[in-house]
Amino acid sequence: MIKKGYTLAETLITLAIIGVIAAILTPAVINAQPNREMVAFKKAYKQASRVLHELANDEDFYDRNKGFTDDTQVSYNGVSYGGVGNTPAAKHAIKLCGLLKSRFVITSEGDCTNEKGRWFETSDGALWRLRFFDTNSSSINFNRNYILIDVNGSSRGNNCMESAPPTTWQDDVSKCEQNDIPDTFRINFSKFGAVQLPENGIEQKYIDETSNTKKYKDLKD
Repeated sequence: MIKKGYTLAETLITLAIIGVIAAILTPAVINAQPNREMVAFKKAYKQASRVLHELANDEDFYDRNKGFTDDTQVSYNGVSYGGVGNTPAAKHAIKLCGLLKSRFVITSEGDCTNEKGRWFETSDGALWRLRFFDTNSSSINFNRNYILIDVNGSSRGNNCMESAPPTTWQDDVSKCEQNDIPDTFRINFSKFGAVQLPENGIEQKYIDETSNTKKYKDLKD
């Protein structure tokens, strides 16, 4: 007995059903994808918070009364940090950049002496740029000191930072947020190692968000 094959009409109906199912499932699959930039920023935020706190409270590196404004030369793993720079602010920043970098696995040594952006790149592809202008005063200022973290690095993704080495400072992170998927985030910190995120920025919204699949467009407003 010869088995009859599918008719053209049956084949078309089957394809149409498959198309409808695909159309229904595709948005759900896309929305279930993790927000890679959010996940990467949360990781970087935890790293920055931990390392800055550890450094500020380690008396082998800093006087607790001076915090990161203590530019006394110290040694860590055979490398000297501090005492380098033309101004007190430069000395503070170069020492902190070097010690911060020493706590990561580095793929690019960067340049902690570059006044336009002391930078280095970590093994997970993130580009870190440090700005530190605090003084020896007793006041605590979060806005003068910050780290900009490009979670996609200098050569991948929606970069709104300049490629390394930097030639200018990108202080306005809101320019990065004009992209559909911002990849550069700011972490403010005090000279005593406490961190603070910018007010009304996407950074705080990302940290507060419990679902790593939530998209930027759903959180920015």
